[in-house]
Amino acid sequence: MNDCREPGNLPVPVIISSVMNAYGLVRAFGEKGVRSILSDRRWGPAKFSKYVSECWHLPSAYPTDAAIERLLQHASRHDGPMMLIPCNEPWVVAIMDRREEFEKFFAIPLAKAETARLALTKTDMHQWCLRNDVRVPTSFSFGVGEDWMGFLHSMEGHFPVIVKPETKGVGDESLGFTTRVFKSMGELLDWGRFQGSSGPSCAVLCQHFVSGPPTSLVAYHGYRTADGRTFMAGLTKLRIQPPVCGGSTSAGYLHGDEESRDAALDVLKKLEFAGLFDIEFIREQGTGLLYFIELNPRPGMPNYSAAAVGVNFPYIACLDQVGMAPAESSIVIDGKGLWINGMVDFIAYVFFYRAIGMGMSLRDWWRSVRGQRILDVYFNREDPAVFMAGMRDVLCESFRHLGPMLIRKLKRP
Repeated sequence: MNDCREPGNLPVPVIISSVMNAYGLVRAFGEKGVRSILSDRRWGPAKFSKYVSECWHLPSAYPTDAAIERLLQHASRHDGPMMLIPCNEPWVVAIMDRREEFEKFFAIPLAKAETARLALTKTDMHQWCLRNDVRVPTSFSFGVGEDWMGFLHSMEGHFPVIVKPETKGVGDESLGFTTRVFKSMGELLDWGRFQGSSGPSCAVLCQHFVSGPPTSLVAYHGYRTADGRTFMAGLTKLRIQPPVCGGSTSAGYLHGDEESRDAALDVLKKLEFAGLFDIEFIREQGTGLLYFIELNPRPGMPNYSAAAVGVNFPYIACLDQVGMAPAESSIVIDGKGLWINGMVDFIAYVFFYRAIGMGMSLRDWWRSVRGQRILDVYFNREDPAVFMAGMRDVLCESFRHLGPMLIRKLKRP
């Protein structure tokens, strides 16, 4: 028999996205000789990678009926096994809702439907944590049809608070954000009144915002097999984007710590979780206590950071589909270097965020990256076209925001 580790015998990864999280996966697979298929509405930098074999166009970036039908049509014309990897919550939810339909064409390296839905529903996940001795920040839940203004006033004494929709990207359009921090009751009520007297059209989780710098946030990106073998690596955030709330990682150190590692393993074991994951914790600055924040049953944005320190969990997930995952777990908490969305981080923090009083000087930015082993989101000397495409996109976006930024500066006294 042929060795199932040979790329020709593995399922072809089909990745729903073409931006930074997708390129991390594409690069991880490519370094093992496996070329990926991208599926998206608008093509991001990952499309230009030499590790991509095909690109499947979709009519929508979201899992509308038309987008799902088009994806399955593409799959029906492809010969050989495939593995589907979504990079955002709406697609994970769609795959859970229609899993049998998707499994006609794809291996699905995600958690069981009930586990994935639990992890994605922040209000339910919070209650699960309370029942299973997982430390979480003080939290309050709002359900559609409940007393909205009463819910908002219940936050008194718990500021700052962070507000999140029950499931990010699914029915949360009325909120206007995926997470937002409010520092006072007045600020919260001003926003809450815009939601009307009955409140938003989705359930909401509100938590006391645990204080501390971005470096108090640590995440683990990885994959867990059905029998509990775990492959993951830690990433401690240095900066987040945007800096006004939780947000996506803009830069992070390639390491974790023993307490957060053990906490991640504890949550995954209690859930009997199997599949791709991105799990996050925060440490309170004053007490040093570690709190669970969220578990995303999909790859996170900095997913390639794990491959960079020796845990290529996307490839391991691929091997696991044919029963060939490594026999022993692999966990790295002492990696070296800095994962960074370099061009965005530089322009955002030195220019745009600084214009609103939340950035930093060029000197401080340089000090934060100097001497580090840099792992850029898009820069790969073996794959230069991706970086050029990423730089083009960033510059176009910067020019779009340049005019409003200059107007704000001119209006200042």
